[in-house]
Amino acid sequence: MSRSEMTTLSAVELTSAFRRRALSPVEVLDAQVEADERLGATINAFTERFSDEARKEALHAERCYLRAEAGEILPSLLGITVAVKASHDMRGKQEDMGVRPSDGGRIAAEDHPVVGSLREAGAILHARTTTPEFNCATVTHSRRWGVTRNPWNLELSPGGSSGGSAAAVASGFSTMATGSDLAGSIRIPASFSGLVGFKPPWGVVPGVGPMSADTYSVQGGLTRTVDDAILFMRAVSRPGNSDIHAWRGIGDALVLPSEPAPLRIGLSRDLGGYDIDADVESNMLVTAQRLEGLGHRVGEVRVTLDPDEVHRAAFAHFGHIFLEARRLRSYDPCELSPYTREFIEQAERQREQLSYYAVLEREHGIQQRLIEVFDHCDVLLCPTTGVSSLPAGGNFVDASSGSGHYWKRHLTLPFNIAHALPAISVPNGMGFSGAPTSVQLVAPVRNLPALFGLARQVEALHPIGRPPLLE
Repeated sequence: MSRSEMTTLSAVELTSAFRRRALSPVEVLDAQVEADERLGATINAFTERFSDEARKEALHAERCYLRAEAGEILPSLLGITVAVKASHDMRGKQEDMGVRPSDGGRIAAEDHPVVGSLREAGAILHARTTTPEFNCATVTHSRRWGVTRNPWNLELSPGGSSGGSAAAVASGFSTMATGSDLAGSIRIPASFSGLVGFKPPWGVVPGVGPMSADTYSVQGGLTRTVDDAILFMRAVSRPGNSDIHAWRGIGDALVLPSEPAPLRIGLSRDLGGYDIDADVESNMLVTAQRLEGLGHRVGEVRVTLDPDEVHRAAFAHFGHIFLEARRLRSYDPCELSPYTREFIEQAERQREQLSYYAVLEREHGIQQRLIEVFDHCDVLLCPTTGVSSLPAGGNFVDASSGSGHYWKRHLTLPFNIAHALPAISVPNGMGFSGAPTSVQLVAPVRNLPALFGLARQVEALHPIGRPPLLE
């Protein structure tokens, strides 16, 4: 196996190889560092690297595997590299929201709960990844950190806001990476970058208060495979005393799935009104046809969402909560990127028009229309996003297409509003731009094992390989 091939093995494959002593964590870390040295300046996925600390952790993991006896239980992510989204605090490191701090920056006193859980699971936290300013865009560039690029096509973005995380994994710089998802910020980068992105239900993964009380906001990861997504979730979804809102246990569902029994799959081309590009729709219909060939019953279901209504409700929600939480109005607008100023203006405008209770009313209506879909199917199949890509440095202060605001091109936000529904983005082919496309699978929590099993089948039906840049 070449060193380049090592960089894109899954975590499940690597832990198996480590146990067999066919590979070592040091070998894999060194190969990923070499990949970063070769392409890192081009991709621009990292804000910081912790090379000395990572090497010590890799050596420790290597010794653990060498001493382990057959069948001995080891930490689940021992020796696996995980890059950390910059907005996830790391103890002793500067807090980072993608903007230059006016006060010189604050040092985090504690790890974010996700970071702490990954440390306990034995992961090597070797770098931090870029985000857009305040995580408020679905592309990743900022005045502080520059433009992050997609290894499938350097003119394109890896998505946002967990774009640096997605670019790092897709480029072979890291085996996994952390992400957060307030409106699609795990699923959109996964879609653009050919990865798997799982949005857990709210209340599963601990966050940091008071923002963890926001039902839109969940924590998760960017992974190469569905099995890796499950492995990641097993490490971080641990209800405990750190966050009163992380109360929902789903541990019984976080096992490697078997082939699901034939399912009723509800197909929605556009959730009722989203604009979908031809390559995205065509690839989704191929997926539906192939799933039928596996014995599933696929039929179109009626979903009646209005993208304008979703947009208004969500941006009013952001105006009431997010603007206050991030103190966005305290920043000099001249210091912010155009997309951030546009986000603030939209959120303020919608907040002035809708009281918080009026937002709840609209959100409830959206939730009801989505949950009623599952009277007719076990799993919903729809696009993750209506486009396979966005330009790497785009600001999108004007309408990005005839569909209006660029956020309306993504079909992720409704499932943050319907926060109890898990959703997973899985690659399903290549778009016209040279970037991957994906489908989004959604189900009630009771059907989570079937959701993972179906996602695994989609993954097997559409192997997309590695970005040509890595070859």
